[in-house]
Amino acid sequence: MKHNLKDLSLKEALDLAIQVELEAKARYEEFNRQIGSQANGDAGDFFYQMSLNEKKHADDLQQKRNELFGHSPSSVSLEDLYHLQEIEAPSFDKSESFMSVKKALLVARESEVKAYEFFHKAEALVTDVKVKALFNELKQEELEHKKMVEELLAKIAPGDELPLVDKNDVDEPNGL
Repeated sequence: MKHNLKDLSLKEALDLAIQVELEAKARYEEFNRQIGSQANGDAGDFFYQMSLNEKKHADDLQQKRNELFGHSPSSVSLEDLYHLQEIEAPSFDKSESFMSVKKALLVARESEVKAYEFFHKAEALVTDVKVKALFNELKQEELEHKKMVEELLAKIAPGDELPLVDKNDVDEPNGL
């Protein structure tokens, strides 16, 4: 991949977008593994659901890429993302033992904002009209995802923002 976003082709832009979604999927899976899940709707379960959402986004982008370019090899790898790391994926340090659902939602919202900002800046840099259109579409999707997370945040009842257990009473979960 060219490390200059300005000159990305549509194929490279789609490959980049797919890798961004896969990186976020992997991070949410790691958070789910680290903190675990004790019940439907807890922070671990939320991260699991987010990993499924990111996989769906990656699959949708892959389908679009295949329709346009067939099954040719990807021009972008996770290693290529190193200098652009964590475009949408939450930072590793965002995972906490006994994380509340509210905190998990705030982490997800921050990630959607990061992705929006990346695609907004990238859209302004690129010169290819089709790549601009793709980045604009991805930017709008990130706004929708942020809105979805904010709607979930609005449903958090008082007290639900607290960790599920007193972290002084138990050991940290395995994996942390």
